[in-house]
Order: sequence, then C-alpha cells, then structure tokens
Amino acid sequence: MVIMSYIASSSSPYTLVDEPCFKEMVEHLNPKVIVKHCSTFSRYKLPLLYESVMDTVQNLIEKEVSTCQQVAITTDGWTSRSQDPYMTLTLHYINSQFELKKYVLNFDNFVGRHTGYHISKALEEMIQKYPVLDAVPKKVIVHDAAANMKHAVSIMNKTKYESLLYADHLLNTSLLHATNEVQEVKECIDIATQLSSKVHRSTLACQLIEKECMLLRVNYVKIIAPRKRCTK
Repeated sequence: MVIMSYIASSSSPYTLVDEPCFKEMVEHLNPKVIVKHCSTFSRYKLPLLYESVMDTVQNLIEKEVSTCQQVAITTDGWTSRSQDPYMTLTLHYINSQFELKKYVLNFDNFVGRHTGYHISKALEEMIQKYPVLDAVPKKVIVHDAAANMKHAVSIMNKTKYESLLYADHLLNTSLLHATNEVQEVKECIDIATQLSSKVHRSTLACQLIEKECMLLRVNYVKIIAPRKRCTK
C-alpha cells in the first residue's frame, strides 16, 4: 500500500511500477517485496486506498464539524483538454484548536449540461453524502461569478446555504475589464499574449528571442502560454 500511496500523492502513472529502475530500487530497499503489475494497482490497490482515506476523512469530519458554528464549502467546475467535465467540492472550517482545516469532499465527472439546475442538483447530492453538515448552523458556498454557478446556488435551499463569490476571481475579472478600457494597456497585453502563443508553438521563435536577449544583455525568461487570458 506504500507504493500505491506514493503513486497517488505524487500523481505518478501506474506504469511506474513496471519500470526496471523502480523495481530495482524497491528490491534494494527491501528484497522481500514483490512489485505487482500496474493493473493490480489501478484495479485493486487504488480502490482500497480510496476507501481507507475516505473512512478516515469522514470520521475526522464527523468529530470536528459537529462543534463548528459555520463552515465554507467551495466548488468549481471545469473541462479538461480531453473534454472531460469535472466538478469538485472542498470543505473549509476551523476546529476547536483554532486550526484551519480543508478537505476535498468530492471530485467527480460531471454528467449532463452545465446548467444552473443540473449544477445545483449535483451540489446537493455531494453535500448529502455528509449528514454531519446538516447540523452546522451556517454554511457558505463559495463559487465563481459564472452565470450558471450563481444560478445554481440561488435555487438551492436559501435557509441552509449562503452565497459568496471568489475574491480572486472578482479581482481578476475587474482587472480584465479595467485593462480593456485603456487602449495602450490592452494593446500591450494582446501583443504579449500573441507572443506567448507563438513561442508555445515554435521552438525557432524561442531561440530567436533568447538570442535577442543575449545581444541586449538582458535575462531571458521563458514565456509560458496560459490556457486562458488572465491578469495573474
């Protein structure tokens, strides 16, 4: 189970255990250990680890949250580059020792259209998996300013949940709107975005920029293209 914990915590591929160098390392540490095939870890070891971690987290939450007067529940949804939609739910609270705790309660594939109605139903189903939350007097759902997410929270039971927008998301949106109002700043950002996209697709462009920086005697900083435009 230690090997499975390492794979999960380091986000390593299951095929790591089939690598000769990995098997050699494990054998050096403990010759008695026999490293199983990667399918053993994906089909059997991971589900066992998941159930063990979930039981531990649920027991801890039931013990600590029962004394809380309020908790925050953050949620977000997104689509991966391979077009797989996901939704996550994270619990935040301060325990009796005045320690800030946070746990991912749910990370799952989101099936169906991303409408406010479907999102609200998914959120309620996720939260209902943890009955201890019903006893908390105040629960705040923290989310972004997307129209479907705002609608989802608005149609949930308002006597149970309060709504709060992400501060960083609001700040980022405000800055984007502000920069669009100043033409000179907007042009600079557009040029930087185009340059970032170009060097992301062309190794020759990277080499030309690096060469130019050497001629100007300035430090070369590799440009990384963001997935979407932001001010961070």
